[in-house]
Amino acid sequence: NSNTMKRVFLFVTAFILINLTWMGFMREPLPPIPEISKPLSEKVDMKFSIQSMNYSNVELALDKKVKGKGMNVQFKMANAWKTGRTGLVLTGIKTSNFNIGMPPSVYLKDSKRKSKKEKDFSAFMKDRRGKSVTSYNLQHTLVEGKSGKKFMQLTYQGPTMEMLQTLQITRPVTVPAHISRQFVSKGIIQFQPGTVAFDKRSKGFYIPVVIR
Repeated sequence: NSNTMKRVFLFVTAFILINLTWMGFMREPLPPIPEISKPLSEKVDMKFSIQSMNYSNVELALDKKVKGKGMNVQFKMANAWKTGRTGLVLTGIKTSNFNIGMPPSVYLKDSKRKSKKEKDFSAFMKDRRGKSVTSYNLQHTLVEGKSGKKFMQLTYQGPTMEMLQTLQITRPVTVPAHISRQFVSKGIIQFQPGTVAFDKRSKGFYIPVVIR
């Protein structure tokens, strides 16, 4: 009868909504892009190359050393990656290698990765023309927002390719002194916790920072 059909419909609808929420399709809206009032440093170009990677983590290494020291940055896939919002979580910065897995050439050929048939890091290792990309030019500028907060602006400088949607910092992360000196004469730059969204206009991210 009609009452039974209504109960079945409501049950099915509720079941679908619960599962969509659990799977992450009903995500929090992306945070707004901050309004920037002025730069606080010169623009600093840095080129990073993929050093090592596995199925859920990737390590980028600074191509050219600064004052004899390098910098390696490790990321992991954000939880929302599997539901279509591709993003990275910063898990560490240091002056030596993390050595988390395969070099990029081995990763791309890995049969286990290919068998999963899921969107992975390979989507961000080629430009729109299909040409291989394993190095990324990022222009860094320390800036101040209209709110008075400071940000490290990262602007992608390279061939047109798919961009990540989010970058997440889960805990305060200190930028090594030799890199901080590229932007400030005193103190150390520290990335602050939060999730930032990709800005299509500037082709990059604004990471909240403090100077310690």
